[in-house]
Amino acid sequence: MELVVETEKYTQDKSGEIVLLKLRGDFNQENLHIIEQAVEKVYEQNICKLIFDFEHVSSITSSGLGLLINFIQDPHTQDGIRLINMTSKLRILFDLLGLEDKLKIMDSKEEAMSSWDA
Repeated sequence: MELVVETEKYTQDKSGEIVLLKLRGDFNQENLHIIEQAVEKVYEQNICKLIFDFEHVSSITSSGLGLLINFIQDPHTQDGIRLINMTSKLRILFDLLGLEDKLKIMDSKEEAMSSWDA
């Protein structure tokens, strides 16, 4: 299944600009370039706070996990990645791999956005 990425841009007084990336489909090797292009467009706007919405992600492969890890290591994002609306199955996977703390999984867009104000 092809992956679709929709973006929404928000501006907050304390946090500045934040982009929500709504993902729909499979997060796998064949679709990584779609996510990379979407994130690159965000970086070109000098926005480094990203929220990935996993509500409509049906699966994620090791390549997809690797891409997320690359994003958190990128100098553009320095504490700028949040994941929301993950299924319990994906949350368990991230927890087992020790990624839950590094990728900051939140329950909602509002919680993710306010986490930068704390």
